[in-house]
Amino acid sequence: MRMKKIALLWVGMMCAWGSVAWAQEENSQTATVETTVTTEVAESGGSSAQTDFTQSERYRKVWKDRKGYFNFMYGKQDLTFEEGGEESFKLKSDWAAAISFGRTFYLHKRPIAGMIKFGLDWSFLDLNVGSFKMQEDDGYEVYEETLYKGEAGMQFGPSITINPISHLKVAAYFRVVPSYSATYYDDEFKGNYATFFTYGVSVAYKVISLGVEQRWGKTEFDVEDGDYESYKVNVKSKGPRFYLSFRY
Repeated sequence: MRMKKIALLWVGMMCAWGSVAWAQEENSQTATVETTVTTEVAESGGSSAQTDFTQSERYRKVWKDRKGYFNFMYGKQDLTFEEGGEESFKLKSDWAAAISFGRTFYLHKRPIAGMIKFGLDWSFLDLNVGSFKMQEDDGYEVYEETLYKGEAGMQFGPSITINPISHLKVAAYFRVVPSYSATYYDDEFKGNYATFFTYGVSVAYKVISLGVEQRWGKTEFDVEDGDYESYKVNVKSKGPRFYLSFRY
């Protein structure tokens, strides 16, 4: 009888110990699951926040931080002189150079399809100058004189910018260029208002950009002859300009 009681007591103790152990194991598993879920949620939230931060930084660097530009240009120009509506002669430049700087004002905040923006470009200053050789014959000999032609103006017009990947941007634009145009030849200076036009494309990666544009326009000058009379000469100018640009 005594042995039976001892056996029943031992069985009861074992059952109680088993119940406690099972409960502890269940609690441990539950805690582990809760910890894992909490960690996953935290990691997921952190990843989302990191993604949002990265996208925000990329948007700022691509679209906000580099709206301005400063261009160093080199090109070739052709001049066509017309008198009385008829072409008199043409000149090709020995060299032509220009600098311009301005800013793009985007018309909408968020890019279309995540990569396209339309804007208005305003070049605050566009300085252009070219050098041309002219042959003169005074009846005794033929010699060369240098004609310089330059413009100071502004550019304004629409543009489209595409950001296909990373910090790469491709832009196309058309601009009107109201300018003061002048020539210097044989110690004589002449100037007048002129309207030029330009269109071009550029490819930019972060700070550096490369581009090319076509530029053309016409200037009317009053030219005096030997009898102190004057006549009008139209000078048409056209040619490409290649440039290195710094975005800021």
